[in-house]
Amino acid sequence: MIKRQIIGAIGSIFLIIGVFAPMIKITLIGTMSFFDNSKAWGIVIVILAALSIALIIMKRPKLLWIPGIASLAIMGYTAWEAQKPMSSFKSKASRILGENLTDKVTDKVANKAMNYVHIQWGLVFLILGIIMIIVAAAYVPRNRQISEIHDE
Repeated sequence: MIKRQIIGAIGSIFLIIGVFAPMIKITLIGTMSFFDNSKAWGIVIVILAALSIALIIMKRPKLLWIPGIASLAIMGYTAWEAQKPMSSFKSKASRILGENLTDKVTDKVANKAMNYVHIQWGLVFLILGIIMIIVAAAYVPRNRQISEIHDE
C-alpha cells in the first residue's frame, strides 16, 4: 500500500506544480502555464489533485481512477480546443483557395508556427502527474498478486 501512496502523492504534487509551471513558450509573447491558458480548468485540475491526496490519506487508492481519468480528459479536451483555430483556418482557406493549395499553405503555416512554440517543463509535470495517479490506481501489490494465485 505504501508504494501506491507514494506514487499517487508524487503524481498529485506534480499535477499541482504542472498547472502553474510554464507549459509552452511562444517567441515574442512569453511563457504560458495551463492556469494562464484556462483558469477554470486549472482550478479543476488543482481540485482533482487535492482529491487524489485526500483519497491517498483515506487509503482509498482504487478511487484514484476518478481524478486520474478526469485530469486526462481535461488535458485531452484542452489539447483539442487548442488545435481548433488551425482546423477552422484550414476549412475557411479551403473554401477560398481550394483543397490542394490549402494543404500546402496550412502545412507551411503550421511548420512556421512550430518554430515559435516551444514545449516547457510544466507540460511534462502535468503528463507525469496524470500517469502517476493512474499508475497508483492500477497498482496491485506483489504479495496480493501471489495470494490471488494461491487462492485459485
